[in-house]
Amino acid sequence: MAAPAAAAVVVPAATVDPAPQPIRIVAASGPAGSKLDFRFPRLTGAAAFIEAGVLTLAFDTRDTINPEELKGVLPQLVESVTVSREARVTLLRLSLKSQQIARLIDDGNSWSLRFGDQPGRPADPV
Repeated sequence: MAAPAAAAVVVPAATVDPAPQPIRIVAASGPAGSKLDFRFPRLTGAAAFIEAGVLTLAFDTRDTINPEELKGVLPQLVESVTVSREARVTLLRLSLKSQQIARLIDDGNSWSLRFGDQPGRPADPV
């Protein structure tokens, strides 16, 4: 009598957490309003909220935001900027000079923070 065949053991591939890379930030102003584009090297989750004149962006990433790149960004709107990290989340806090309509819009590997009445496609729900 033949011995039963051994069951194949499937070992899942190890998930590789890529090394952090810099996030490219581009600021622009125009007649319809101002915007900040955050260009990530890979898909990144994000959230935004505003309280007491401070707009907080939370990015689910280990990629890095250089605070020096944000100095003086959109000076007509932003008073000061701080960047911090909590575990895998990067927090960006913008102290605004005045009340603003702000929209956070996804575009592939980028997120666009738009001020004013700029139209855009809202982020897809998760």
